[in-house]
Amino acid sequence: MPAINFSERFAGAVETGQKRTTIRKVRKRRPIVAGDRLILYTGQRTKHARKLREECCINVRDVRITKYSLQLNDSMKTFAEAEAIARDDGFQSLAEFVLWFDDLYGLPFEGVHICW
Repeated sequence: MPAINFSERFAGAVETGQKRTTIRKVRKRRPIVAGDRLILYTGQRTKHARKLREECCINVRDVRITKYSLQLNDSMKTFAEAEAIARDDGFQSLAEFVLWFDDLYGLPFEGVHICW
C-alpha cells in the first residue's frame, strides 16, 4: 500500500475528502497504479505523523506543467479545464498552482496526476 504525505496546507482538505487528487513526481521503485490502496498522511516520518484516510486509487495520468500549459496524458487542457484541475488539487487559481510547482520543482514539471 503506497503512502502519500501531504503538507499541513492540504491535510484538512484531504481528511474531509474535499481534495481527491494529487500531482507527484513519478516513483522510481514502485509507481502508483489504479487499484492501489493509498494511505494518506500528514507529517509522515515525524513524531507528529497522522493518518488522514485510506483510499483506492482510481486513475493515474501523466502530467506536464509549464508556465503556459497543462497536459494530461498528452492532451493539452484548455484554460478552464486547467483551472478546474488546479482547484481540485487544492489551489485557489491556476496561477497559484503554476507558481507552486515552479517554486517546488521548477518548470517544466513532469509527473503523475493521481486520483482517488
